[in-house]
Amino acid sequence: MSVISRVLTGDDGKLRPILRALLYAVLAFWVLSADELPAPIIDRLATALGVSGRLSAGTVAFYEAINLVTALLLTWLFALY
Repeated sequence: MSVISRVLTGDDGKLRPILRALLYAVLAFWVLSADELPAPIIDRLATALGVSGRLSAGTVAFYEAINLVTALLLTWLFALY
């Protein structure tokens, strides 16, 4: 086993917990956040629902629901791993 492989993986052959946490954070806060990769789709959906462009309870609830779905999706994926 190479040095890099030993540093990145544990005895069970899986990524170390700190690396899993960092991967989760990168995916949640940058890749899948409502401001990055899926932003055009989310903006169109918000416009169609009439919750874009203003600060209201509906807008906040919509974007919090997006955050919840992202967290649930990532938690499910990491649970499978």
